[in-house]
Amino acid sequence: MKKRNLQDSLRAWPRFSFTLIWTGLIFLACLIDPSPMMEDLPPMFGIDKVAHFVLYFVLIGLFLWEYNHRQWKGNKKDAKKLFWFSLLISCTLGAVIEYLQGLTAYRGLDEMDLVADIVGALFAYLFYCIQLLKPQDNNEEN
Repeated sequence: MKKRNLQDSLRAWPRFSFTLIWTGLIFLACLIDPSPMMEDLPPMFGIDKVAHFVLYFVLIGLFLWEYNHRQWKGNKKDAKKLFWFSLLISCTLGAVIEYLQGLTAYRGLDEMDLVADIVGALFAYLFYCIQLLKPQDNNEEN
């Protein structure tokens, strides 16, 4: 296993910082009071589930992007590890946020939000695997 030095770690930091910032934005978006922003919008059934799907699709996509740059070996063992990692991250973060929302006066705990989080994460994993399986064309023809 290749040992990473400080220079490699610092080079990887900008990629990983996107993931950390996105995670912070998810917490912020899911824990602030949405009433002031939503009062002028017409009611849209299920839009919050779409938002949860997109938030977690991007989050897991960022995690997988970082993982790909660090240590992807392209084997079944790595694919299984990524699958369970995606599921664990989305379930844990989603459950924590739903629990915290249940503690606020302006939000509520909704199990379907957690389902949307997990489905978004799994679609990101699926998209990532499809991208890895696509043949790479190194010969660009002009």
